[in-house]
Amino acid sequence: MTAATLTRDQLKPALRLLAGTPYGRAAVTWQAMPHILPARHLVTGDGLLLRFPAGRIDPARLDGTVLAYEANSHGSPGKDAAEPGSPGYWSAQLVGEVSLAVVTEQERSALAAPGDGGSGEGTLYLRLIPRLAVVQRDGPSEEPSAAETGRNPSAVPASHPRPPAAAPVARPRR
Repeated sequence: MTAATLTRDQLKPALRLLAGTPYGRAAVTWQAMPHILPARHLVTGDGLLLRFPAGRIDPARLDGTVLAYEANSHGSPGKDAAEPGSPGYWSAQLVGEVSLAVVTEQERSALAAPGDGGSGEGTLYLRLIPRLAVVQRDGPSEEPSAAETGRNPSAVPASHPRPPAAAPVARPRR
């Protein structure tokens, strides 16, 4: 896989890829334990609207929390489908805060799982505002390289300044 960069420079390519597949996986921690939840998604502007089946997790536990979301080309519809390790395989990951969402009928219909008619009864909808994005690909990348753009791929954008160095911890003498 090509080197991944945790910057907002990856957000637009990640959203373009996510628009081509209907589902992915969300990762959250709850009571210090990790939970992986399958979800359907819809790209909305610079973020995602996520749909979780009813009863998977208490909505109050997710509102305002940080969530990681990943989808890939494995099982994607059409020409974008690719197996891990093969040319054309991609993975897009977003990390950000989520909030409970009130959805329109159009959004509800777009997020409906096959066979459920889009009723969404008891379904949980969350809006993800990404702060970090990572795109990984096997094989040649369709995105311009750092050399082509003149960007340093390991640079942290100004909107995300590096935290100050931690002060050394004083240890008591025995």
